Amino acid sequence: MWLIAFVAVITFVALTARLFIWPQTNEPRRAGAIVVLGSDPVNEMRRIEEGKKLLLAGDAPVLAISDAGGPCPINVTTPRIFCFTPSPDSTQGEARYIGTTARVRQWHSVIVVAGRPQATRARLRTERCFAGTIEMVGVDPLSLEQWIYQIAYEWVATIKALTIQRGC
Repeated sequence: MWLIAFVAVITFVALTARLFIWPQTNEPRRAGAIVVLGSDPVNEMRRIEEGKKLLLAGDAPVLAISDAGGPCPINVTTPRIFCFTPSPDSTQGEARYIGTTARVRQWHSVIVVAGRPQATRARLRTERCFAGTIEMVGVDPLSLEQWIYQIAYEWVATIKALTIQRGC
């Protein structure tokens, strides 16, 4: 009995590490767009700054920022940067936006900037809605408390994405 419990704990810790602490991310390559995901107001500006940095480096011609949960988080002064409102107001809605907009704007690749714990689920959702190349960039939470909260949240949200919300 103890062996089963030990194996279960080790498996849980290993999956947590692989899925949410060190998820599959990429060094960004040239893409059709950079999309910054929202819904985490504490770390939102850090993700936006990462998106701007990639835009200034020439990794894509446009930067799309999700305004999930509120108004556009920055003052937009250039047509190269714009905000969008996902429907629904979630990672699933953001993935749907990427898929729909990519078809209209002929994006064949995107760089998605998300919180590092969200990266696995964001990739899963985006792959369901977008047939092109996805480069995932993860931005770390600022504190241990945020890491713990986001990992707990991601376990529930990922299970939901894998079982209940299996489509785009």
